[in-house]
Amino acid sequence: MDRRRKILVNRYEELTNEALLRAAKKFGAHVFPKVRIADAMDINRSGLNDQEYSYALKAHFDFIVTEKDLTVSFAVEFDEAYHKLDTDAALKDELKNSICSKLGLPLLRMTSEYLKAVGRFPSLVGWLVEIYFLCEGFYAAQQEGQIPDDEPWLWFSVLGYDPFISSRAFIQKTYSSGGCLQPKPEIIRTNNQKGHLESALAILNVGDNQYLIGFAQCAAVKFYAVPPSELCEELAILAVSEDLDKFQRNQLKPYSLNEVAQWKVRMRQAEKRDRLL
Repeated sequence: MDRRRKILVNRYEELTNEALLRAAKKFGAHVFPKVRIADAMDINRSGLNDQEYSYALKAHFDFIVTEKDLTVSFAVEFDEAYHKLDTDAALKDELKNSICSKLGLPLLRMTSEYLKAVGRFPSLVGWLVEIYFLCEGFYAAQQEGQIPDDEPWLWFSVLGYDPFISSRAFIQKTYSSGGCLQPKPEIIRTNNQKGHLESALAILNVGDNQYLIGFAQCAAVKFYAVPPSELCEELAILAVSEDLDKFQRNQLKPYSLNEVAQWKVRMRQAEKRDRLL
């Protein structure tokens, strides 16, 4: 009996693998699926507790992205919708988060939304891979004295690498022409699940008791190239700009001020609830 199995078990994993490979090869990097946690990091005498250590021995990352020399750069986890509802999946996710946090491995968590194109980039996750290696190059140049030590890494300052600039410009242009009442949306950000999950709400006033809402969530551990707090804000603004276009075409019904207030309450309640866990 042939008992061989496919490494990538569904179409989402295949698409993620393709997106990662496409971006990584620009930097001579490599992508490996289903790598055991204990093979990606040295867990011996690492400070992990018994539960984390045991889990690291038997669990794997969905994908590992490495440098040219195969040194591990960061991990990528594809979180399907059931992760939010399945208690066992949530526990395993938090174990991985904790292990990566303690041992310093950047971990990017993504959903199917990350497979969509953003700006000129074929996928959001591909853009994040490119930004990661550009960030690494920035710090390497800084260590070599090519960049002043006090100059901070700002992902949006890299020429041609801000895929969200058009969404912000669209809102500003619409405001200038009288199509909305704010030049930029109000932003509300929260974090929960021990700081690993960031949420952002972008609220745009488009008329008397008429509002558009963009919502986004991003999860990552030590992925400093684009902090999840900044990424989810940009994605929320992107979402509200897309809704603004639909609103102008009479294809979208706006929210009322009361509905906006309900959104705000739900966000605060979710943050408070998770911080009490």
